[in-house]
Amino acid sequence: MDLRFAICDVRSAIASIVGRRAAGGRRQVALGTPHSALLLLVALFVPGCGELMDGSVPVGGGSSTARLRGIVVHAEDPERAFPNARITMRSPEGVILRGRSDDRGSWEFANVPPGVLEITFEGPDPGSHLPVKVSARADFSSFTSIAVALETPHLTAPLVTRIEVSPAAAHAAPGEDVAFEATIVGGNPRRRVPTWVVEGGVGTISPLGVFHAERIGAGSVRAIVGSVEGAAVVTVAAPAAGP
Repeated sequence: MDLRFAICDVRSAIASIVGRRAAGGRRQVALGTPHSALLLLVALFVPGCGELMDGSVPVGGGSSTARLRGIVVHAEDPERAFPNARITMRSPEGVILRGRSDDRGSWEFANVPPGVLEITFEGPDPGSHLPVKVSARADFSSFTSIAVALETPHLTAPLVTRIEVSPAAAHAAPGEDVAFEATIVGGNPRRRVPTWVVEGGVGTISPLGVFHAERIGAGSVRAIVGSVEGAAVVTVAAPAAGP
């Protein structure tokens, strides 16, 4: 086994124990020999096994291929990347993992355990931007794409009451693009885009709602602002054979 994966597995096991203890258990980590203590220290600080400044966070070992990836931008200026955004992911077992977006706003969690995950995106400083909370399903051999739009607090902005996504259903072949639009009723009038989520491992989505088809299958497209969301379905299929 590759040493780096072994070390990451040690860190993942430690995180799992910590999560179970936070859920109510009382378990201690026995360091045992000096060699195990050294391995623990390496696992905690080795690049690639924890919070990484480049936005890539390996979560567990190599047995799962599920991934969550995307970009963070400013809701009022989606062409402007949001670096150093704080990202917190909670697994179904209660394990908490953290990361940050890189200089281009990009981020990724690799080798994610299956199940429904809760991901919270925040500005670099507490209270500087409204948090965005997303629930997303991680499945083996699949990935989820999330384009997050963070905005500053606006005390006088009305509440968002409805989001409509169009088209409601779309078809594309691998390599093709589909432009989705979100009509947001209420909320900050200066907001230009919602947070976009694509599940099903069929493709990625940009902050402007442009879906790029990658793999054949059926997926969902969601637009989220606060606790309100709208949804559409997308099917990626091979192009029809010519005559």
